[in-house]
Amino acid sequence: MKKKLENFWFYHKTHCVLWALALLILGDFAWQKLCRPAPDYRAALLFGGYAAEDTCARIEKALGEVWAGPEGPARVEVAVYPYDGDTAAAADPSAFMAGGVQLAVDLQNGLSACYFTASPGLLQEAGLELQGRVGEGSPLWPLEELRGAAVFSSGQNASLARRVLGL
Repeated sequence: MKKKLENFWFYHKTHCVLWALALLILGDFAWQKLCRPAPDYRAALLFGGYAAEDTCARIEKALGEVWAGPEGPARVEVAVYPYDGDTAAAADPSAFMAGGVQLAVDLQNGLSACYFTASPGLLQEAGLELQGRVGEGSPLWPLEELRGAAVFSSGQNASLARRVLGL
């Protein structure tokens, strides 16, 4: 037995290093998932394409200030769905279909407080209420990407959508 233990590292060092590396990667993944703060609110953008990270960051910051509470700005996460219901204009069919599935999950589970879109017919069919459009009276008017966008929400999130519209 002593002889086996003396030679263990010689025969099994590759296995030990790979297991240690796998455990390190899994530990890091779990740490990131457990320590990441959950957003207070979530908003969805449906414009048939992708949005740049800096655009999403500006929208998140603006919505955080609009939905601020007594403890300060809210943490907002913006989900971008490359789906607008227009299959003929889809540049990437795979991304279009994936966006449709993600949107369906979002709508079914009520993940987002507000939905911003340029094609309101899609969300009206989903049973959401049109709260209005981002106009000059809205706190989001300075964001060119959202100007004129239709704002939808469920009945329980109507007050949040009205705050976005400046009502």
